[in-house]
Amino acid sequence: MKKVILSISLLFVLVLVGCTDSSNGKSTNSDAQSKESTSDNKEEVKGALLDIQLDLTNTLRPYHSKITTYQTLASNEEEPPSEKDLQTAATEAKNAAKEAAQAVENFKINSEIPDDIKKDYSTALKSLQQYYVEVQRVLEESPLKADLSTAQEHMNQFQEIFNKIYEEVGLAPTDLSAELG
Repeated sequence: MKKVILSISLLFVLVLVGCTDSSNGKSTNSDAQSKESTSDNKEEVKGALLDIQLDLTNTLRPYHSKITTYQTLASNEEEPPSEKDLQTAATEAKNAAKEAAQAVENFKINSEIPDDIKKDYSTALKSLQQYYVEVQRVLEESPLKADLSTAQEHMNQFQEIFNKIYEEVGLAPTDLSAELG
């Protein structure tokens, strides 16, 4: 009889210890799930930002490449382009800048990202739009000798905000101007 009572007591202690360890395991497991969820959320934000970047570059590349072509022609001192070629490139770049400014204005962030990042991205897009507006203005005024330095300031501001967003979420900064051109 003593053996039966001892066995039952021992079994009861083992069950009690097992339940205690199980509840602690659940707490630790819950903490791990919380950390994993936060990590997953960061990865989702990174993925969303990369998707937005891809959409933006695909949208703007056809326009931006015409501006880059104009800049390349205008800065070619070894073999200066003819006035006619430069005028043609300037007209194409001016029209592309107008269309790009409109495309940026209409660009929608369709991904789910935190509101603070969305706000910063919207601010960056306004700077990018100002870049295209300034390029268009300068090319209308002086197509053969356009000074795009003010426009470049807007592009730099866009790039600075864009890189800040990327760094905050753990992504490497990207030269979007190079990707567009």
